[in-house]
Amino acid sequence: MRKITFTRVSVDTLANLKRDYYAALTAPSDGMWSTFASQADHFLLVDNDEAKGFCCVNSDQKLLQFYVEPNYDARTAFGQALEDLPISGAFAATIDPLAIALALDHQTSLKVHALMYQFPKTAEVKNPVFPDGADFQQLSQSHLDDAVAFAHETLGASPAWLSSYFSGLISRQELYGVLLKGSLIATGECRRNENHPAVSDVGMVIGKNHRGKGLATNVLRSLVKTSHRRGDLAICSTEADNPAAQKAISRAGFVCYHRIIEFGF
Repeated sequence: MRKITFTRVSVDTLANLKRDYYAALTAPSDGMWSTFASQADHFLLVDNDEAKGFCCVNSDQKLLQFYVEPNYDARTAFGQALEDLPISGAFAATIDPLAIALALDHQTSLKVHALMYQFPKTAEVKNPVFPDGADFQQLSQSHLDDAVAFAHETLGASPAWLSSYFSGLISRQELYGVLLKGSLIATGECRRNENHPAVSDVGMVIGKNHRGKGLATNVLRSLVKTSHRRGDLAICSTEADNPAAQKAISRAGFVCYHRIIEFGF
């Protein structure tokens, strides 16, 4: 008799299943969303003492990832997960057709939560143009305090968290900035995607007094050029309710191929 169980485990024990999950996606997954998933609670799916897959659920009881081995009864396993685990809904990307299909079987509501972009491999990157006296450059440890202060003022994020995060980016040569008369007016990230080879996640933060002037578009163009020098595909994402970011991303040459859908169960 079949017995499906879900046992909470450390994400570190799921390395092989995680690898198979990312390999099964139809396009590269967004690095930020992958980080959210890594911080969620993970559960190993076991059928008659054999590991068959996993899922992860965040603190808001939203399912972030669901994976089963090929040819396994995913529909039954998904239904069992909803019975056994505290799941109120899900975030599923259109690059994951299985998760979308399973979530549709149980949804009581759905909406587009985020847009996922790629820079087309055959598209030309326009040369970025910055204000007179402004310089786009890779940031070093000497810029750390200024970058933390800039991001804290602009985003309101914790200085302690920002310091740790930016230190990591700087050590990997993944943090950039636009300096005008020695002051940061924008930052940009070009992060190697940990789950997909030859892919870079790009993103930017623009100072409050420098928005609406095309700066975001030109930072993105610079980051795409950086990713291309590495031989990488550039990807990014933004919330569905952020038209300003969407406009800047599109003007930089990115194309929106996929969505992240929020489901209520």
